[in-house]
Amino acid sequence: MGAFDGKIVVVTGAAGGIGTAISTRFASEGGHVISVDKNEEWLGILKDVMGAKGLTTELLPLDCSDYQAVSAACAAIEQRLGRVDVLINNCGQSAREKQTSFTDSDPEIWEWLINTNLRPTMNWSRAVAPGMRERSYGKIVNTASESAIFGDPKLVDYAAVKGGVIGLTRGLARELAPFGVNVNAVSPGVTRTRAVTEGVPPEVVEAAMKSVPRGKLCEPEDMAAVIRFLASEDAVGVVGQN
Repeated sequence: MGAFDGKIVVVTGAAGGIGTAISTRFASEGGHVISVDKNEEWLGILKDVMGAKGLTTELLPLDCSDYQAVSAACAAIEQRLGRVDVLINNCGQSAREKQTSFTDSDPEIWEWLINTNLRPTMNWSRAVAPGMRERSYGKIVNTASESAIFGDPKLVDYAAVKGGVIGLTRGLARELAPFGVNVNAVSPGVTRTRAVTEGVPPEVVEAAMKSVPRGKLCEPEDMAAVIRFLASEDAVGVVGQN
């Protein structure tokens, strides 16, 4: 018996490195996983990767910054499958390849960061919260960033947006906890994903590794394990934490 047997698990940002690890982890423990991402090509790769391990997932191509689209997708899932038990808001990206001082930053990048990180998290949380509250059960885990905690002089805009994710997590946790719904967040550091290895300058990656006590990048599977814990019954007493 898997820890998530029979659970309906929605994973956003599922086609990236961390998302792939998350979808794989929940499917391996019996979850009915719905993998959401706007990149259809990467979703196809995700399905192949999971299939090679004998695992399955539903694919849902979707722009998660569009509230109406998210609301309709969530309603369709609930009508067809009855509910959403677990929501993993993993949609996000840092634009590290465009990092600069805040005084030189581009407001268009601010908007992109909001639409890529904060708005999808708010949209999906808003969509699933009524049903979870009504059923007195649900798990929401959001992906924030260590940049929002420690600050990052080259990613001030990204840190601000992820700070919004942490604020949403804490506030929503207090709102929904009395109804049996757990809301928490994780704050990864630089993680060894395709976006990092292919899109971030090597010197930036090297600097990030030096700032990590164990001297190496986090692996996607490491993050998936923490998220899996927060979505499990073992974490029923963990509320609004990051």
